[in-house]
Amino acid sequence: MGIESHILGPEETRRLYPLMNTDDIYATLYSPADGTIDPAGYCTALARAATRLGAKVHLADDYIVFIDKF
Repeated sequence: MGIESHILGPEETRRLYPLMNTDDIYATLYSPADGTIDPAGYCTALARAATRLGAKVHLADDYIVFIDKF
């Protein structure tokens, strides 16, 4: 399919992602063209954008609810 990808062992995976627990994995699939994102930062950005557009944002312990202004 033309997508660069590599199968990595636990040690190689740990070098790329040092915070990942690799004790119980055999291999990972790595695609260098893929992106990564900070989930908390992404949610914050979505909430800010929605608020600017007039939405009300209600925060709970484990989820965010957007209520449309319309």
